[in-house]
Amino acid sequence: MAGRVPAALPTSITIQEVADYTAQAELTGRVGEAVAGPAGGADLVLVVHPEDLPGYRFALARLLVDRLPAGLSLPPPLRDGAALWLSRDWYGRPFSAWVPDLVAADALPAASELLASEPRGDSSGLVATPVAAALVGMAMD
Repeated sequence: MAGRVPAALPTSITIQEVADYTAQAELTGRVGEAVAGPAGGADLVLVVHPEDLPGYRFALARLLVDRLPAGLSLPPPLRDGAALWLSRDWYGRPFSAWVPDLVAADALPAASELLASEPRGDSSGLVATPVAAALVGMAMD
């Protein structure tokens, strides 16, 4: 993924595997496919399970996008879209496969939602992220 990022990345990324979600929660205070590590520790802390590989790739891609130079910062929905463009899979399908379903359901997010610096109460990352990834892909490909 790093080869597709249009900027030099300044640091390496460390990943720590823990035995179970209890250990992950004790170390980070959170539970998930891949969560941010404690200050001064690993960047990502995860419990390895083969079905969670797309989640790990997405979390790694978010770290890559977060480490872009400050001049390339993106609003959070587009940041998540850029990460999904890098990682490709969204809940078991390529992100691009979700867009026609969202169009058919008349559920596309408004441009203001994709460009928002703070999430609105009615926004959905599950809907906005694959659409944002498609927009990033059009700009990058």
